[in-house]
Amino acid sequence: VRLMQEPSFACLRYLLSCDSHSQLFLSQLQGSSAVFWHGNNEDRTYSVVNVENGQMEVKRMSCPGSRISCQMKIQNTLWMSTEEQEMFIYSLNDMCPLSQPQKQFSCPAVITCLFYVPARAQGLAKVFAGMSDGLVAVFDLVDDLPLEGETYLCSH
Repeated sequence: VRLMQEPSFACLRYLLSCDSHSQLFLSQLQGSSAVFWHGNNEDRTYSVVNVENGQMEVKRMSCPGSRISCQMKIQNTLWMSTEEQEMFIYSLNDMCPLSQPQKQFSCPAVITCLFYVPARAQGLAKVFAGMSDGLVAVFDLVDDLPLEGETYLCSH
């Protein structure tokens, strides 16, 4: 019983009925939102759940495209990469629906992870993108969007 009183004790907080989804993206950077994805191509949909109150905020919103490999929220943007080696950056000011990306570009390999580094006094914010072939791309950001000319780090 004493362990159950510890704040780190895991327990079921909410049981959500949100049909079947094939992917979940959840990170501390996304705040209180969990994004569930399902489907592929024209049938791809997403749902957004507020994990603080257990409420479904968006249910099965259509967002056609390839299967997602990774996503990350940065401030008011959503960075989303696909298994087709594409990166899409959406504005979250009008998240429903995710329509036209603010920026879209191809990558040399599938992005499997993203890591955000906030701006410091002597530099710009950065996003590190780990890829399936071992490369790491480094993007400098201005207003949450990447500048042209990313840098690649090789792990070979």
